[in-house]
Amino acid sequence: MEIPSPPPPRDSVSRFQRRKDRLSYSHQVMKVDLTQVREFNDRNQETKKTHEIEVEFIRAACLIEEKEKRQQGKPSQFNGYVEVFLNNLRYLSRKAIPHRF
Repeated sequence: MEIPSPPPPRDSVSRFQRRKDRLSYSHQVMKVDLTQVREFNDRNQETKKTHEIEVEFIRAACLIEEKEKRQQGKPSQFNGYVEVFLNNLRYLSRKAIPHRF
């Protein structure tokens, strides 16, 4: 969840910098953004590196349409779309989080 913050004063000096390297791809009805974020201090020394992932439906309106069809008892792809979404999340989480046995 992003929480907007007010812009800094015009006369302020930056003491912090974030650099993002993003890779995006689409698969079936999903879009996936993989981002490496590197933070630097005022001496341009890297202080932190994190990785972010964002997964979203490419056409949310289509998903809503399919949900409405399902609610009306009509043939729908809603369950299939949700299953693909969850399977993508499961796969990505298995690859991203080291497992200890």
